[in-house]
Amino acid sequence: MNGLCAFALLTPGFGYAEHWTTVWFQWLLLMNIWVCIVNLIPFQQRGKKSDGKLFIETIQSVLLTKMRF
Repeated sequence: MNGLCAFALLTPGFGYAEHWTTVWFQWLLLMNIWVCIVNLIPFQQRGKKSDGKLFIETIQSVLLTKMRF
């Protein structure tokens, strides 16, 4: 979700390199990109899985089911 939000904040800046959006949009964009990257770090602690761990497990299960056929 943060990746989509970061992309939505980035799109008004396309084509306006010298007149980019306000500083607030830049900070929101960078914060959302940071949260998106950090959420993709896989780990497991006390039986709870991070978003990155769930994402990797989902990709692995999808790839394994497609390779069986």
